[in-house]
Amino acid sequence: MNINLENCSYDYLPNKEHIHLYQYKDMFRMNTDSVLLGNFIDLPDKSLVLDIGTNNGVLLLYASCFKYQKLVGIDIHDKAIELAKYNLELNHIQNYELYCKDLLDFEYDSLFDVIICNPPYFSNSTKSDNKSLMNAKHDTNLTLENLFDKVNKLLKKDGSFYLIHRLDKLDKINAIINNLNMRIYRQNIVNRKQNKDVVLLEIKYKE
Repeated sequence: MNINLENCSYDYLPNKEHIHLYQYKDMFRMNTDSVLLGNFIDLPDKSLVLDIGTNNGVLLLYASCFKYQKLVGIDIHDKAIELAKYNLELNHIQNYELYCKDLLDFEYDSLFDVIICNPPYFSNSTKSDNKSLMNAKHDTNLTLENLFDKVNKLLKKDGSFYLIHRLDKLDKINAIINNLNMRIYRQNIVNRKQNKDVVLLEIKYKE
């Protein structure tokens, strides 16, 4: 792997200090939302897990704390996938697969028990010249509608979809999932003083 560690910081997961990772200084980095979502997920034993937009592998590292069956990550940037692989190997994670792939083109031979995503929040706002940062923050390549449509095709009927999003998008999320016969099973609203409030969601199919 062609990892430039000189351009990385060496960090650990909050609340999981025994798990370390490298993060490129010029790419999307673990932030408060990553930590909130990582600590919100609750995986049943032997789960087949998909992390959409895996970046440096931070959410897969949180998922590795459970008794999983297999961890699968996808990202459209090969540089991110290389770093995620490095971080998983660094922490002696076994039974994982990583794909450099657009979600809309992604297929898998099994349905997933759990899908996790920290999606891009922003639409029609100032975009960055840094392509990886732009894709991580702006929904140009992954709208909420496209995200849920693909999750609907990849998730088991008794599975869970975990995501974090801005609270002001909750009505839109509810409208989308209602059309897919899905519901919010569990949620946690996080109030922020300076930034927009966010909501953590566990979404399941209606019974």
